[in-house]
Amino acid sequence: MTKQESEEATEKATDPSPPDETPARPDATASEPPEALPEEPSRRRALTTFVSAGSAVYAAALLLPAYRFIDQPRGAIGQGAHFFRIAPLEALPEGKPVAFKVRGDQQDAYTLTRNQTLGAVWLQRQGQTVRAMTAECPHLGCAISLGPENTGFRCPCHTSRFSLDGQSESGPSPRSMDTLDTRIKDGWIEVAFSRFRQGVVTKEKIG
Repeated sequence: MTKQESEEATEKATDPSPPDETPARPDATASEPPEALPEEPSRRRALTTFVSAGSAVYAAALLLPAYRFIDQPRGAIGQGAHFFRIAPLEALPEGKPVAFKVRGDQQDAYTLTRNQTLGAVWLQRQGQTVRAMTAECPHLGCAISLGPENTGFRCPCHTSRFSLDGQSESGPSPRSMDTLDTRIKDGWIEVAFSRFRQGVVTKEKIG
């Protein structure tokens, strides 16, 4: 080796090349953080929804019978009086009491039974007006009949007596015969039939 070659080798040894400052590439295989999963529905929210739906169904079950009762057709008896067609006006003789059955639809909160015998009434015609009284005795509900010679009414069960206009005359009945509203429509007598509490002095409607 010549002297010049020796000097060049010495310079290379004393003057090293600068380090490679190129940044290291990220590891391509490094795992990335997992994506966030969608939040699951709250159990409490689901339970609240379920309870609310159940309450709505229960409320509907209670309200439906009430609606059916309110919306019941004319000529149906539930817990209120409705007009029932009884007989033609011309079929009723003047002044003489005549008993008639009351037929119509009977409805409670859940069922409707059609064309039932609901009770009986006594009718008395005075010209173009008609007086109606229920045929149930206010004492215990026995059927009131017309007395001898058509002079008044009587209860065969406990001997209560009533005048032709229904006033109490004797016996255990606590009040007079119960009167009912009437009207004439298309030539027919219609009666607002209802029932009243038995065994009390006051006239209390019960259905």
